[in-house]
Amino acid sequence: MDAQLYLGILYEKGHGIDQDWSKAREWYIKAANQNNSNANHNLGSIYYFGRGVEVNYKLAFQYYETAANQGDVNAQLQLGFLYSNGHGTDQDLTKAKEWYIKAANQNNSIANHNLGNIYYFGRGVEVNYKLAFQYYEIAANQGDVDAQVQLGFLYSNGHGTDQDWTKAREWYIKAANQNDSIANHNLGNMYYYGRGVEINYKVAFQYYETAANQGYVDAQLQLGFLYSNGHGTDQDLTKAIEWYIKAANQNDSTANYNLGNMYYYGRGVEVNYKVAFQYYETAANQGDVDAQLQLADMYDRGLGVEKDSGEAIKIYLKISDKNNFIWITLGEIYHSADTQFQDFSKALECYEQTDGGNKSYALRGLGLLYEHGDGVEKDYEKAFEYYKLSEYEGNKGAYYNIALLYYYGKGVAKDFTRCIWIF
Repeated sequence: MDAQLYLGILYEKGHGIDQDWSKAREWYIKAANQNNSNANHNLGSIYYFGRGVEVNYKLAFQYYETAANQGDVNAQLQLGFLYSNGHGTDQDLTKAKEWYIKAANQNNSIANHNLGNIYYFGRGVEVNYKLAFQYYEIAANQGDVDAQVQLGFLYSNGHGTDQDWTKAREWYIKAANQNDSIANHNLGNMYYYGRGVEINYKVAFQYYETAANQGYVDAQLQLGFLYSNGHGTDQDLTKAIEWYIKAANQNDSTANYNLGNMYYYGRGVEVNYKVAFQYYETAANQGDVDAQLQLADMYDRGLGVEKDSGEAIKIYLKISDKNNFIWITLGEIYHSADTQFQDFSKALECYEQTDGGNKSYALRGLGLLYEHGDGVEKDYEKAFEYYKLSEYEGNKGAYYNIALLYYYGKGVAKDFTRCIWIF
């Protein structure tokens, strides 16, 4: 029986013989017919991953189930995964947990880690951080690197245990010693932001650099930021661009947005609006709101692309619920006589929806509409009220409008003294 299993393994791996999945399967079947759990597990893997056969989750499930019932810990783990994801069987999170428990009882670290996930994210059970912590801790002590990272996260955030930055750092270090990129990135964060330690940009840089070289996209992005600002290293905009490009090649929207900024403002490169537009467009399509705003502005101003206020309006309206700045910008586009999209009624609507830091500009815009009777009945008194509110919000342009109303006595009594005092 063992010889049949080992012969299957030799054909599978191509050790001392040409790799041959068909013969490997034949020998595994012979061993499985003698109740060899490893052979049943290996047959499950052949059908699950489509090695020499078409992928067949149902057949894979049957072989894994047989091996799991024979006590094979890896099959028990895999069976938990199949039930968890509904591969080859109906999804059943309760049965997934049962099989993970059986594998965990055989000291399988991945099973303990998966049980931690079940209780942390509430998969088929109520969320229970304390139980999650216990399972992660067991797996972490068994050397499971993902569990070590997660345990660091739990200590960092006080989930299922008291917050303890020192212990968080200890577990991140253990995971980092197993070359885990997320752990190195998180250690970088601890030293960059001073979480449980004094801020140390140089140490942060070292951890970020390690994680970045391990391919972790967030660390590549952060390393670009450090080079860009000279934190923990000499400022080097060329290297900043290089790291942003690496992160962008992993489809990171912020990296694409930052590259757009480098070319838009000429940081480490010559100003190039066309290249900037391309990076902003990529980031915008990836859902970056700041890039979408910048893209709309470039369409409206014709920078790096042919001027197209209509396209700018489409973009602004698409993300109008994500940034209040948009309403004042839309209001100004609709208000402007320079575009074919001039629409005073829409300008009024946009100004009225503006709030926050841009409110003063919207209030002045409303004043202009009422002063000139654009889209509304001309009303100098209302115009004066809006100008005063805009002035109160800090808009210096409103001072000029107020002075002119005093000068001509529109909406307010003529008062040359006030007019001169304002000017």
